Amino acid sequence: MPACFVRLITEDKMEELKTMFNWNEDKIYWNIVCCETNNMDEKICNEIKDYIKNKNVAELGCGTGYFSLAMSKYANIVVSTDIQDKVLDVLEKNIKKHNIKNIIPIRSNVYENVFHNVDYIVAKFFSRPSKDVKLMLDMADKGVILIKNTTSDSGMNQDEASKFCKENSLTIILYLEKEKIKYKKIDMECENGQYVRDEDEGIRFLKSYTQNNNEQIKDILKKSKLSKEYKALGETFTYFISVYRRFSIFIIEK
Repeated sequence: MPACFVRLITEDKMEELKTMFNWNEDKIYWNIVCCETNNMDEKICNEIKDYIKNKNVAELGCGTGYFSLAMSKYANIVVSTDIQDKVLDVLEKNIKKHNIKNIIPIRSNVYENVFHNVDYIVAKFFSRPSKDVKLMLDMADKGVILIKNTTSDSGMNQDEASKFCKENSLTIILYLEKEKIKYKKIDMECENGQYVRDEDEGIRFLKSYTQNNNEQIKDILKKSKLSKEYKALGETFTYFISVYRRFSIFIIEK
């Protein structure tokens, strides 16, 4: 394995990053279900595979690591970083389960790390990437790949994307053009909805990710009831809460 590693520097800004997404057992479970029953990550990888093929890639804020898993099919090495051990545990279990040899999970963040021999820095749905684009470019030998929401249509007043992602693709465009940073943009859209097992879980999910009132939640669940049970991952799901994502992939090369 080539020298592709991270050197720890400081923890001064760790608390700032902890506010970006508050993982708990429910959110980890829902993310696993979503990723295991959805092919959005594979669709994104199909668009960026020509850039990452046989390259060393570092994903910032990898979460449960499913996008890193998808990239590992094309990349030489994927360094997967996150600040929370409990989501890295999910990635490590999948690495063992699928006998993957080219993913390196590391508990760390964009402010702690200096990457060596990394071709591309990748940040998928990163909270405020414009703040760190230049830092990311400094870390990479070839460039940065950002994936940012345009909109998410879910029938919700306020979904998680609007709650914790303070920037969208338009914000990134304005920043890159202001800074005269060249980029290529690929627009995409796909279903990224959530299966839940029953009404109680659906209520819990919607209260975790939205600010809808009880009547609005009741209406969403009425529309989300499956006509036939869906079985996956050893579970039986009776609702599917649709989240249709529109997003942009930014290829920023040095």
